[in-house]
Amino acid sequence: GHKIQIEIRNGCGVPNLARMYTDFLRNKGLDVMVSKNADHFDYLKTKILYHRGDLNRALVLADILSLEKNRIIEDLDEMLFYDMTLIIGKDYISLPSYRNAVLFQPPF
Repeated sequence: GHKIQIEIRNGCGVPNLARMYTDFLRNKGLDVMVSKNADHFDYLKTKILYHRGDLNRALVLADILSLEKNRIIEDLDEMLFYDMTLIIGKDYISLPSYRNAVLFQPPF
């Protein structure tokens, strides 16, 4: 019954990438609460940080993204109001989910 709540961060600097994944994941039924740039644009690999100790929610997101399970990292922080953070790295174009997410690219 819990709707998965996530934050998306653009970790590679490609314009509109976080917004595109926001719309894609909302379409899949996830509650994207925050979408913004990461602290830097040098993330090489896309990863999921889960904050509230529920690995199963992170596994659901990994399945939607077709992301390998070794990209899930525990980052416990009960003070955050969302379950996990998706950081999109420079490998975004090779992600299996990219060809689906690109359909949600905003118009120019």
